[in-house]
Amino acid sequence: MVLLRSKMGFSLVELLVVIAIVGILLALLLPAVQAAREAGRRCQCANNVRQTALAVQQYATAHRVFPAGCVIDASYRLRSTPWYDVWHEATEGNQGTSWMLMVLPYLEQSALYDQWDFHKNVKDNQALASTDISMFYCPSRRSGIRSGDRDLMFEKWESGGTDYGGCMTRGNGFFNSSPFAESGQCGHFLSPHRTVFNSDGSNAGILAPNTFTPHAAVRDGLSNTLLVGELERSSIAQTLSVSTENCKALREDGWAAGGVNCLFSTDRLSGGLVSPGSINNGFFESAGSEHPGGAHFAMADGSLRWIADHVDPILFEYLGSRADGEIAILP
Repeated sequence: MVLLRSKMGFSLVELLVVIAIVGILLALLLPAVQAAREAGRRCQCANNVRQTALAVQQYATAHRVFPAGCVIDASYRLRSTPWYDVWHEATEGNQGTSWMLMVLPYLEQSALYDQWDFHKNVKDNQALASTDISMFYCPSRRSGIRSGDRDLMFEKWESGGTDYGGCMTRGNGFFNSSPFAESGQCGHFLSPHRTVFNSDGSNAGILAPNTFTPHAAVRDGLSNTLLVGELERSSIAQTLSVSTENCKALREDGWAAGGVNCLFSTDRLSGGLVSPGSINNGFFESAGSEHPGGAHFAMADGSLRWIADHVDPILFEYLGSRADGEIAILP
């Protein structure tokens, strides 16, 4: 008598069922893993914003004034306007530096700050100005300059970027449309990312250009005034005014030079300019992030706030000024 042994194994149908079940489980698991990773990155980013705000506060305590958003010599003022070409000075003048340089000693970067030659401009301090500082990068976006970022970098450097900036005003903070524009374009060194509006009026924020703000000047209250936050790293191509059609404005990059690369405004509308207001709106002057649904900000009292994309544009605008008398309280 011959015994026949059956072969052990899976049939093709059973194998396909197992593969399908594993695929479904992976499909359910991967979003959860991604969400957990983003939660971790958000926590790290929030800490970066918090530490940067604390550094600004420590500077203000030590010097009895907040740092200027950027420092520009009067010789770089555009004709008889209140506009200053800060990047032009950063490449050819003596200053053109940003507030981020001034707070380095309070971010455990004293060695970098102590080596800075304040008799030279940003470009002539390239070895220091192009240093990557990990705290200046949002981990949800990047850990350093990517190949696609290089065209936005100061002097096309390959390092030394930032994903964070200071609030300079609730008004129109940057030059992006004026009779100075060349041939209907944003034009050479008169382009928006390289010019800032020097204002010490009621619309000014704490980190306004050429303005060293004392605590007493923040009359709207430290807890109701934006200090620092995340930046959009975007470009636009839209009609900004009747005089400058389809002007492409880029939010350039770099922590050392002053300008739109390390400053933002909370403007909704200013004259004929199209400023959408709020955040994550694709407009180069505005704040924003790579996080879904909003961005991190720190108020002048050091409190950390998550502000959603759908924040009331009027409320957000009022948060950008230090002494306009408007009531602006985040929920």
